[in-house]
Amino acid sequence: MGGRSTIALALAVSVTLSGCVTAQQERMQSSLHAYVGQSIADFVALHGDPASSVKTGDNETAFRWVTSAPGVGGIVPIGGSLIVVPAGPRVCTIVLTATTVKQAPELKDWTITKWQWQGAC
Repeated sequence: MGGRSTIALALAVSVTLSGCVTAQQERMQSSLHAYVGQSIADFVALHGDPASSVKTGDNETAFRWVTSAPGVGGIVPIGGSLIVVPAGPRVCTIVLTATTVKQAPELKDWTITKWQWQGAC
C-alpha cells in the first residue's frame, strides 16, 4: 500500500507543478510579448540594466537579464522515510533581441523584436 501512496502523491505533485508551469508560461508570454515593438530603454526603466548584451547580427543585439531569489525547500516522502530537500536559488533569465538603424545607438534606439525566458521567472 505504501508504494501506491507514494505513486499517487508523486502524480498529484506532478499535476500541480504542471499547472504552475503553464500559468508561469502564460504570465511570462503575456508580460514579455507586450514589449515587442517597444524600446529596450522601456524595459530597462522597469527592470534595470541588462547583465550582458551580445551582437547577434547586423544591427541586432540580444540583451540578457538574470535575476535570482531564494527558493523553497521541502520534505519529500520516499518509501517509509521523509527526505529533506534544501532550498536552492530560483534563477530567471530573460533575453530580449532588438534591432536598430542607428550607427551608434543608445538604449532608446533599440526596438525589441523577440524575447525568450528560462528558469523560475
